[in-house]
Amino acid sequence: MTAQQARRRAVEMLQKVGIPDAARRVNDYPHQFSGGQKQRIVIAMALALEPDVIIADEPTTALDVTVQAEILELLRDLRAEFGTAIVLITHNMGVVADLADRVAVMFDGELIETASVRELFASRSTSTPRNCSRRCRASAHRPAPGRGHRRARGRGGRASDHRVPGGGSDARPSALSTT
Repeated sequence: MTAQQARRRAVEMLQKVGIPDAARRVNDYPHQFSGGQKQRIVIAMALALEPDVIIADEPTTALDVTVQAEILELLRDLRAEFGTAIVLITHNMGVVADLADRVAVMFDGELIETASVRELFASRSTSTPRNCSRRCRASAHRPAPGRGHRRARGRGGRASDHRVPGGGSDARPSALSTT
């Protein structure tokens, strides 16, 4: 591919993900784009290679609610247009409910549950992230004999008084979803 062909392809992909004035903006520096635009550009970069699967790790983190909704709509539209599967990794169960078809819930590196989105959210016990977190913590493995409990590290690396079975962290569960 020549440099001119690569530039045309880059402009085309930027247009597909909704970057305004893509032909001019293709030369802009990252600091000249908003957070939502940067996310769109990363999606364009992934799609430029025409993959069968895209792994989207926290694609809406640090975006405001409006931009988050736009990115989810973009992912839905591009999934349909390109026929690309999306593996979505997130702590945001609202994003899972909005975009995913199937869900695998993980906690402390272990698979806790797999289900369709409808099945997962049909149960009152998993209808909110907080309840899902409690349920996942309750499902965590108990420590091996002699291991006891380890103090979990909270935000900022400080040990919290919350003791977690199995020596794991008290982080929220992750949802690995496929669309």
